[in-house]
Amino acid sequence: MADYGSKKVAELKELLKEAGLSTAGNKATLVARLEEAEAPISEIEEPTPDADGDLEEGDESPAPDESADESADESADESADEPEKVAEKAATPEDVVAAVEAWVRASDDPESVFSAMDTNSDGRVSGPEFQSWLATAEIADLAPPDVMASMGLIDLNKDGYIDLTELRVLVGELAAPSPPPTAPSSPVEWVKEAWATEKSMLSTALPWLPFLEGQPANRAVMIGSSLGVLGLLFNAMFGLAREVEGGARDHAVDLTALLFGVGDVNAVRAPNLDPISFCLIVLLSLTFWFTQPDDES
Repeated sequence: MADYGSKKVAELKELLKEAGLSTAGNKATLVARLEEAEAPISEIEEPTPDADGDLEEGDESPAPDESADESADESADESADEPEKVAEKAATPEDVVAAVEAWVRASDDPESVFSAMDTNSDGRVSGPEFQSWLATAEIADLAPPDVMASMGLIDLNKDGYIDLTELRVLVGELAAPSPPPTAPSSPVEWVKEAWATEKSMLSTALPWLPFLEGQPANRAVMIGSSLGVLGLLFNAMFGLAREVEGGARDHAVDLTALLFGVGDVNAVRAPNLDPISFCLIVLLSLTFWFTQPDDES
């Protein structure tokens, strides 16, 4: 008798097809069916005829146990449907991630699971690799968009891949890294945050000036620097000085001439931006910028 137990399921089914037999059932059922078909006819007891040539009562050959084959076929169908049931359970990205977490916890070795996912051994799991592993593990058979949606729940740094650290965070072996501070959504939000801060970047950068710490001091710096910038810009664009007494204020105050005695202070009609005014606008703008909260404090 042939050693059917050493053959693969596909080979067993080919032999059954050639013999005209059913191919349903698990491997043990297929092997039993082939062995039964190969059994010598002499092993089957022939009914003993009586004197009239009829079979004696009780000597009728038993009918094949069809219920056993049906139950085997049903169990085979159920086992074939198991991946589909798992896929149905893992229909949403949350379900898929929960199933992956359960799989990793059951293995108790995230590194080996990650190695199985990372087929090209580049230290990160891509979408196609994750999709292939989900199908192999019979967790879910997903389309690419669903695969990326599921990966997005594991991919903490949002680089489009899963690394070993993220897989360990998933099962609680490592703490999730704190998210980076979010930038204000608008200039108004930025000003509100700076207005409410107790410790600004300016006070951190100038620790030898303790009076810069605290909310009142930071608000005073914000107000002073913003008014200074606005005043200098208004002077450069529209002018604050008169060419002659009683005339219109349409000449820019030249701070460079005022500080260094070069020319007349009000000799140039606006718009005009002298070098000292430009440097002051930059300096005050930077001062206003540094009134925002110090995120590292």
